[in-house]
Amino acid sequence: MMPHAIRRVYVARRARTAASIVVCIAGAAMLVAGASPQLAHLLARGMPGINPAVLSTFVVAMWIAGLFAYAVARALDEHRFAVAMSHFVLPSKDVDHDIERLSHEHPDEAARDMAHRLEARSAALPVLAASMLLPVSALFRAQAVRAHGWPAIADFETSLAIHTKALITSAIVGVVVAIVMTRQFARRPAMLPSAAALAVATGIGAVVAWSWLVTPMLLAMTIAIVVRKLGRERTLLAAKDPAAGSEVFTLRGLLRQLRTTASHVKGPRGRLAVATLAVAAAGFYPTHGKPIEQATATVVQITPPHTPVANPAGSRYSVENLGDGMLLYTIELANDQALEIKDIETLASVPPHWSAHLGVEIVTSAGTLAVKVDDNQGATFPPDGAVQQAKFVVSSCGVALHAMGMRVQGPAGKYVLRVHPMLEPAGC
Repeated sequence: MMPHAIRRVYVARRARTAASIVVCIAGAAMLVAGASPQLAHLLARGMPGINPAVLSTFVVAMWIAGLFAYAVARALDEHRFAVAMSHFVLPSKDVDHDIERLSHEHPDEAARDMAHRLEARSAALPVLAASMLLPVSALFRAQAVRAHGWPAIADFETSLAIHTKALITSAIVGVVVAIVMTRQFARRPAMLPSAAALAVATGIGAVVAWSWLVTPMLLAMTIAIVVRKLGRERTLLAAKDPAAGSEVFTLRGLLRQLRTTASHVKGPRGRLAVATLAVAAAGFYPTHGKPIEQATATVVQITPPHTPVANPAGSRYSVENLGDGMLLYTIELANDQALEIKDIETLASVPPHWSAHLGVEIVTSAGTLAVKVDDNQGATFPPDGAVQQAKFVVSSCGVALHAMGMRVQGPAGKYVLRVHPMLEPAGC
């Protein structure tokens, strides 16, 4: 009788391959949309909502479509395997030929050969998919840590647009590593310690030096997991016991597995695995960018760059993140000199070929307040409330980042503004 393990390995490898292909397609579409704002603008026109999050939608699609493809592929490949095996045992009209054929053919060996042929693609494609999926997931995790919870979609969309080049570089590295994984030497068990050591080294570098070293750390972890998985699958394929692979989940079996895992942790490989997981968890912590404390109301002393002594009494402002991309600016002007807000919280600059849509609404006013976004765009809010809100659009059609800020000027007093920054493809 054929061991059940052969069928389980075949189905797992086929499902892993199918899910990876779906993730790669969605990831490639996200990178193309991020690199081509014209395409992103075209896609946004066909999506519902006032401000569709094109790139964030592709990230969600990678997760949902990948999991769905994995589940569907498992169901389909169970049937595919049964049909393929039936061809070896179905009788024909010639009995003598059937006896001769079955004396030379072994369905279990044919099934093993089918599973072995899937090894290279089931190892390379998950690595390629991880190079597209895991960096954006780590970026979302960093945004969540900064926001102390679920990040605003507008903030995450902005972060994806700004880091598109880094994500494309990660995908290119993933392509190279996936090609290497098609070679037999890269899938041997001897690669497991090397991949784990690389994950630890790059994880430490991500914590203490450069946060984007998280990408090679995640790829190294993926390689270690894939190599470990392939080693277990080879053991299952070599099994001769017909009952091998027919085990079902039980609490007793779970406890036995936990005891076995705990015994492995005490060894050198186990300690290396624990260290890898610890460094991986630390690698998700954002070490660059704005500190977390800036998400709360923080008073920032600002001095105009062109006239350092223009505000000797010290005008100041504080900013509070209201969620969903909405910001609340509390401004205290000491005199009638202009106060420069050098960058907008969550949108300090506009990436090339993108447009920043800035909505400004007056909440509290001590007098006529003039707000300027750049030299060509400005609005005046009179104290009687005749004009309560204004919208500005700042496009970046060059090759460099366009700084995003505001300049406010009015009589001494307290002013409260609600600011809603959004990022959209410029189409230029």
